[in-house]
Amino acid sequence: MAQVDKASYRNRGGVIQRLVTAYKRYRYFTAAGENLVVKRSAEFRLVAHAVLKVGDNVTIQDQSFFQLTMPEPKVFIGNNTVIGRRNIITAKNRISIGNDVLIGSDVQIIDHGHGMRRDTLIRLQKAEIGFVKIGDDVWIGAGAKIL
Repeated sequence: MAQVDKASYRNRGGVIQRLVTAYKRYRYFTAAGENLVVKRSAEFRLVAHAVLKVGDNVTIQDQSFFQLTMPEPKVFIGNNTVIGRRNIITAKNRISIGNDVLIGSDVQIIDHGHGMRRDTLIRLQKAEIGFVKIGDDVWIGAGAKIL
């Protein structure tokens, strides 16, 4: 009998994992391709009009956190992409992650930051909002921060 590598991101899980994925697909994703795996402890906080689309064979690992907040958040994740453990993806505008991307653990991808004007207190400054585009066939190592 072949051994199962339970630690691998390629492990698709059993019945409970499939039920968790089905619920999260229905609850949070605007569109999702075939063979999506969303681990049980992955967390999503989305405004009502947020767009979260993923392609085929996407895996979202344990304790990943997605926050899609005002004004117009959109996150697109391509085919055969793995979001590692404890990742944080926060969008106010747009984040696009290509096909065949492997993202290590503890990575942060954020499309906005605080203003930096000298004449205004930091807590009173509005966010500076941009967009993040990660191409195809990319490896992002553990602990990276992409702004």
